Amino acid sequence: LLERVIIGTSDIPIEDPDQAHCTEEEIDYFMDMVKIVFPNIPVKHDQIVFQFSGVRPLPANDDGSPGQISRDHSIEQTPTVDGLSFPLFNLVGGKWTSFRAFSEEATNLILGLLGRTRKTGTKTLPIGGGRDYPVDEDTKNSWIIKVSETFEMHPDRVQQLFERYGTKAEAFAAYIATGDDLSLDHLTDYTQREIEYITQMESVVHVDDLLLRRSLLAKLGHITQDGIGEVAYIIGRVLGWNEARIEEEINRTVEILKTQHRMTL
Repeated sequence: LLERVIIGTSDIPIEDPDQAHCTEEEIDYFMDMVKIVFPNIPVKHDQIVFQFSGVRPLPANDDGSPGQISRDHSIEQTPTVDGLSFPLFNLVGGKWTSFRAFSEEATNLILGLLGRTRKTGTKTLPIGGGRDYPVDEDTKNSWIIKVSETFEMHPDRVQQLFERYGTKAEAFAAYIATGDDLSLDHLTDYTQREIEYITQMESVVHVDDLLLRRSLLAKLGHITQDGIGEVAYIIGRVLGWNEARIEEEINRTVEILKTQHRMTL
């Protein structure tokens, strides 16, 4: 659907996470692996639209290479500390795909120490745009039609919002419908009021927050110099930035995209 593929990962240790970046050696390694695993799929360096390097914290381990250290989460109890009448637990690891299970394990441990029993859980609690998510295609189409009629918005636009935000698309549609809206000149799949709503509701502080972490715009390689400026002025209008701050944000974002993600703008 998004016409992009993520290739990775490596397990190179690093002392300073802020200095992490994808090196040429890593890229060559990934490309060579693609040739081995998918020999009939040609992949070239000039097809890369975005690069990033994330750092996973791992438990301290003096034995073996980073690749041999468990990626699973764990809970470790520290030795009893003088002066404290309660135990201390270190929660090591954890990630988006397992944070609920990890939280449940920690909670069960604490409840056991307190002699209490669990009264509720989060196994069936939906998150964000997954709340009331349509269970099949017919239900999804009915949901889109209903939102389209409620806010007098074209069904194709509602579907576009739904694909990005799940059922949160209804809130987006409600906001967009309350004012005049225009497509962006350089990021034509987005509109001014859509950017405004993200800025207001998703705690955007910098332009790169929106481009890198509140949307897939950068990861999909859709960013241009003009696009950065266009988004910066919309965010600036919402957050009350002056011209100097907007220019500062544009320069900051360009630098981040070029140096940390090696994008050609």
